[in-house]
Amino acid sequence: MKNAIENSSFPIKEVPPSTIASLATGPIDTPLTDLQRLESEFVPFEQAPFWQNPKPTPPAMINAWVQSYSESLINWLLLGLEEERFDLNSPIHILQMMQDKGAFGLKLLAQLQQELGQEVFDEMPLCLLIVCDNQDDITLMQAHPSYQAYKESGKVNWLCFDEVNALIEQNESDLAIDFTANPVALIAHHVLSSLPQQLVHCHYNQLYFAEVASLKPTEESAQLGLAQGSLTSPHTNLPISWQERVLEQKLKEKGREKPKEEMQESERGSAVAQAQIPLAYRWHHINPDEFVESQLASNALHAPYLDYLNYQLSQGISQVLYLPVQASNLLNQLADRCDKGLLCLITEEVVEQHGVNDAQDTELLKHEPNANLAMPLALAPIIAALKNTQVAVQKTDQINSVSSWVSISNRALTEEGGLNETDQQHFNLIAAPLLEQTNRQQERIINSLQGATKVLDDRQILAYLSTHQYEPALCALFLPRLLETGVLVNLRLPWCEALSKVWMQHTPLGRGDEFTFKLGILAIDLGHWPLAKACFIALMKIDGPNTPCLHNLALAEFATGQIKMALTCTQLALELSSEDEQAKTLNDDICAYQARCSSLTCFDNRGFDNRDFDNRGFDNDQETHLNQANDTKRLTLQPLGEHHLSEFYLQYRRTDIAQRLRGITFDSLAELRDHIWPNWQQEGGCKEEGGKEGDCKKVNKQAKAHFALVHPELGFVGAVVFDFSQDDASQNETDDFPEQSAHLSFWIGCDYQQQGFATHAVKLAIEYLLQRGKTYLITSAWVHNTPSRKVLERNGFIQTNETKGEGVEQEMFYRFALPPSYKEESGRLI
Repeated sequence: MKNAIENSSFPIKEVPPSTIASLATGPIDTPLTDLQRLESEFVPFEQAPFWQNPKPTPPAMINAWVQSYSESLINWLLLGLEEERFDLNSPIHILQMMQDKGAFGLKLLAQLQQELGQEVFDEMPLCLLIVCDNQDDITLMQAHPSYQAYKESGKVNWLCFDEVNALIEQNESDLAIDFTANPVALIAHHVLSSLPQQLVHCHYNQLYFAEVASLKPTEESAQLGLAQGSLTSPHTNLPISWQERVLEQKLKEKGREKPKEEMQESERGSAVAQAQIPLAYRWHHINPDEFVESQLASNALHAPYLDYLNYQLSQGISQVLYLPVQASNLLNQLADRCDKGLLCLITEEVVEQHGVNDAQDTELLKHEPNANLAMPLALAPIIAALKNTQVAVQKTDQINSVSSWVSISNRALTEEGGLNETDQQHFNLIAAPLLEQTNRQQERIINSLQGATKVLDDRQILAYLSTHQYEPALCALFLPRLLETGVLVNLRLPWCEALSKVWMQHTPLGRGDEFTFKLGILAIDLGHWPLAKACFIALMKIDGPNTPCLHNLALAEFATGQIKMALTCTQLALELSSEDEQAKTLNDDICAYQARCSSLTCFDNRGFDNRDFDNRGFDNDQETHLNQANDTKRLTLQPLGEHHLSEFYLQYRRTDIAQRLRGITFDSLAELRDHIWPNWQQEGGCKEEGGKEGDCKKVNKQAKAHFALVHPELGFVGAVVFDFSQDDASQNETDDFPEQSAHLSFWIGCDYQQQGFATHAVKLAIEYLLQRGKTYLITSAWVHNTPSRKVLERNGFIQTNETKGEGVEQEMFYRFALPPSYKEESGRLI
């Protein structure tokens, strides 16, 4: 071995002398000029003005979380009923700290209603109290139709809390809320971290608390670099997430739409610097016992915080700590008022390691936030400080930095000696749903897909939606891509079904609810008219009529044959915005279609709807359009118009339709619109001067009448063509037969076959022509076209003896004669 080393050709490197680690620097006051010292007003960190900024917008509430909270609440309610812990003559209050402008609370009520069943839900005196102090959010929430419906049945109310987040007894009915009659449940999802927190620095075995001041940028401070934050504590940095949020806020204020990734670095830095107000820190060294005693005297801290601080100091680490004193006070005040017990269901994003904040991840604010504020939250001192807590369990997901906490506080149980074995088992049932990892994993998976929206194909996206229970937050990721590229035509129906399920999971908010609006646009692109109507009606139920929603609703109404409703929508849209070009164009198209229908022979507008806009309003339940889509009896015959052509092309796409119909073929929508449609327009014929509407005897002998089969929810589902010319088959009949007959052709689109539409379509065709003086209908079908032949026979057509062709090309002829039961005065078959 020695020879090997001596003969080695590798150079021997010298080992550098050892570097001795030094202790971390303690907290340093921000250097200030004399002028800044005079102008700065230092206040305790928890009293800083930036805590009064609007509360944060938490992460999008995925339905997995709603499901978890509802399951825990249902277990709590059912076990409480079983143990007779509830007074059913008094409300059972569920306090939900405001999140997502109240949408979370409304989703939660809908989930409870679904899981408990309507009868149990109605009988149980539940009352969801949405805790909020933002009047704009309260106004928006009160205007929401779902809130109004729940409010009428006493299932929802709102409760204010003041600037120090202490509950006050004021609700919209100005009645004191009784928390003493029944146990109370509290839900706080990513909310407590937005309440003011104290800032301290545990520097090994020394304790410092912070005061903070906002600095006015001056020329002198700019020269010192203060505007860029260089004079704050040397061991603190502004987190990247704060830079992004401040930048977004600044660009939003400027109305700028340029994507962040397209900005030059210098441009980003300038925008951030202009948006920031530097913060100065001043640290005070204090004895931990004296600090806690002073806080106890002012009711800012509770006794268990002394143990918490002593534990942190004993770790021998220099670290910044945020103490959630306001959250602790809020929960303790609530626990004091809830004589029968308090159930806490809390989830927060935390920066914790073994119950101790990780000093490497916890940083000071470098500038005053002008965006939403939420600080890291340590749940351990809150749990320790909560009074009369019988049992509490906390579970932290280190991967996602999310911690959930479930606890039960009950003064009576404390006096009785705590929970028995049964109580503990029941608590485990209550806590289990919220502590499961499913919702965290789902949230993480959804977040991980943000960069894959253009990589996954249609089937993969549908699979993700199905796997994640049609989560709206997941669908929102893919909406821009779907609107840009569309979907595969053969997957149209699966997409319609999937989007309907997404819609049933979504609670529209109005005012800036971009998801609902874009979902409605995608529904229009897919021809999913029930969903399109539901989206835009829901938005207008909340916000009132507006031009974009009215225009899009008019498109859906026009496509589904609701002509008068569509015209009313466009006219109202133009009243709101007279120069809107899209509304003008659509209004002109509807008027042109009406004029053409009025000029056509054998049409008297009886197929059009007679609904009045004012009578209908926007009172429809959001599910109405989706639930009525399969009603075949609501079909109408309407003259084929240019606005039907895109759906005509879509539903005619299967080659077997043209083959069975012996119809014309075309390769593109452009060919249909530019070359075939003009000929069909000419074949329709117009009333001669002095002719009456519906007078078919004035029609050109060679004319054909092209009609669309229109469903008021599904839109175009097929077509009917009446040929009034004398064909070979009709000449074999009696002399008066040709003049009183018409040849019938019909087809149903490939998306709507085998649903009963063809049978009802032929019945409509019979009634339509008999009302206009025709006594005979003739038609034919291939011998192998069994479905169409059965439809004809079900509607009273009789097969004649005449055939044409042989083998698979054999054509069978049918006729329909006026039955004796037909009443002239009613114009209907009996």
